[in-house]
Amino acid sequence: MDYSKILPYTHAKFFNQSDMVMLMSRVDGDAQKSQILAAVDMKNPTTAFFLSLFVGWFGIDRFYLGQYIIGLIKFFTLGLFGLWWLIDLLIITSSARTKNYQEANYQLNQYEKEQAKIQEHITGPMFQDNIQTLIKSSIPKFTMPRIAKSNRGLLRVASYILLFFVVLTLVSHFTKT
Repeated sequence: MDYSKILPYTHAKFFNQSDMVMLMSRVDGDAQKSQILAAVDMKNPTTAFFLSLFVGWFGIDRFYLGQYIIGLIKFFTLGLFGLWWLIDLLIITSSARTKNYQEANYQLNQYEKEQAKIQEHITGPMFQDNIQTLIKSSIPKFTMPRIAKSNRGLLRVASYILLFFVVLTLVSHFTKT
């Protein structure tokens, strides 16, 4: 299925208008790039806004966007005593759209690098010697999301465990009194 014709309609809410135009110019009818763009894990700006509105004091909105350090800072300072929470209400949807654009750009760059490697093998001077490498590099590779390539996954788990124990402590404190 050629996603390039439907992506501007289905993904419009996930990007700023200028970013969407830029991404669509990069896709430019290429079915493979359209599929890559359709498969990117998008963060919904509306969800980010409502998370910020209701539990933004605790940094849950930033955890949703994958910004764990900022989420922990907001959690321990209660949204920088409300000031950061108030600012986040105004900018969180833009932050979600920027995060989506960065992730889509990253995935498209990875695909273009793989295609450049394949093209280099095809046009290289030692094509006959590199036929085995060409076959191996032309097999599509599953690229793990960036979060799996770093310690962010571990940080996420640690922050959820910490959040659980803080909430448990607060509940036990308020039930005793």
